[in-house]
Amino acid sequence: MAVVPVYNSILVPESTFVLQTDYYKKMTGKVPNQGEKVTVILCRENLPREELTEDSFYPIGVQGSISEVNQNGYIVIRTGSRVNLNEITIYNDHSIDLDITKRKDIDDLDPDVAEERLKKLKRQLFKYAENFENVQISRAFIAQWHSVGEIVSAMGPWLMNSSKERYAVLAEDSRAARQELMENMIYENFEAYKINNEAENAQEEEHKKIYREAAIKKQMEYLQKELDEMHPEEDD
Repeated sequence: MAVVPVYNSILVPESTFVLQTDYYKKMTGKVPNQGEKVTVILCRENLPREELTEDSFYPIGVQGSISEVNQNGYIVIRTGSRVNLNEITIYNDHSIDLDITKRKDIDDLDPDVAEERLKKLKRQLFKYAENFENVQISRAFIAQWHSVGEIVSAMGPWLMNSSKERYAVLAEDSRAARQELMENMIYENFEAYKINNEAENAQEEEHKKIYREAAIKKQMEYLQKELDEMHPEEDD
């Protein structure tokens, strides 16, 4: 079984996780094959494979299998259960071996409630997608997501959250609390993007005002020069 170290990602059980094929090869030393079992573990810091030690990882990972190796340079991992990393061994060739046990979830999430909250979130995503250049492509991606876990995992590279905040999602045993953490993470990032866009628009308007003022002043200087040339006998 391949062990795949990743950094600053959001791992969620019973979801999908996408990796670049080259990254998988670099971090595992193996070529990915469809159906292959894997364990994905989270790094505390962004380190190359050669510098990883037994203390470089958070104590919980997730098992899964490679469901797709596509021609565009990506692989899709279908995640399963969370696992406790009881012992980590790193060999001289930098390969990683794990002693793991399954970590149980607290099954306290009402399926109907989860479905309604998923629909609400997707409506917000569809609305937000209107800001993108390729609206139809964005909407197609959103439509194929079937859980909040899939959404937050796919959006992971663009979310402005620390590695500790990302790990907190995986470490949460309660399904209900985990879903709330993921939803809050997404909605908070929406607000951050909104504030950032408003600030950029305000700055752009301020720049336009400055440019317009400079243009008006130049025009006034030109007109005054014309007047002075027409009436050289007059004072300013």
